[in-house]
Amino acid sequence: MEVGLKKFEETEIFDFGRPIYNALKSTLQHPAEPKVIGAKLAKDITSICEAGIENVADVIPYVWTVIIQMSRHVSPDHPWQDCLVQAVDNLRQQEGAVPGMKGGLWKDLPYLSLRMRELWNDPTEINDEEFSEELIDDFVQWKNQNSFAARLTGPSFAPWMTFPIWQLRDALEQQPAKGPLQECRVWVACEWILRRAELIFEVMTSGDGPDDALKTGPLCGEGIPQLSIERWDFWKKRLGEIAADAENLKLERPILGRISDTIERMEAVQK
Repeated sequence: MEVGLKKFEETEIFDFGRPIYNALKSTLQHPAEPKVIGAKLAKDITSICEAGIENVADVIPYVWTVIIQMSRHVSPDHPWQDCLVQAVDNLRQQEGAVPGMKGGLWKDLPYLSLRMRELWNDPTEINDEEFSEELIDDFVQWKNQNSFAARLTGPSFAPWMTFPIWQLRDALEQQPAKGPLQECRVWVACEWILRRAELIFEVMTSGDGPDDALKTGPLCGEGIPQLSIERWDFWKKRLGEIAADAENLKLERPILGRISDTIERMEAVQK
């Protein structure tokens, strides 16, 4: 299974990032299990930080940028995404400070959440009239990045729990689009539930007060609290409604199976 990195190599990578990318790609190409490659990647990243880059104060933000950009081009079912996730997890398990940083500890993965937020550029924030076939590749990359972020999220590292709520709101709390645009929105929303249902449910039932970043969409209505079991149930209901309206929305069979799995996952978490 090939990874299409040509566009990334030719047009997206920045000067400081190229030596980082070259080192990571070389390790990813080794014929070994993801756990082994992930451990090697973590060592590579540590060495890169120790060596430093000329005229760069902190190297680790550039490392995260390269990894996040690479993740867009690696599908969730490709071993390379397993390796990248394993590498970040290995780094988080390391003791001590990140080389070259004052007070930045590996266990906190400094700058990662900031870089992820800066690179969180949703290509589906358009309407049906603005859609074109040229956006399909952007949609694929968006799915990959969301899957990567969801897989990095866990009980002991969850700095971006606004992300899944934003994606669920976009897919389920506003008037649906049609075809690939709606399919991408729903796919991403489902990915977060399928990967991290327990964590999202925990946030939704936390009882925390309102936050502008977590506001509900127009279909959800102001009567439903931002963080509540009612909103969770609304999402579940909307998934069923979207599946029932699949023909009109021009959604194909694969996403319908994904919706069904997601509803089942949501129900299981509530029990």
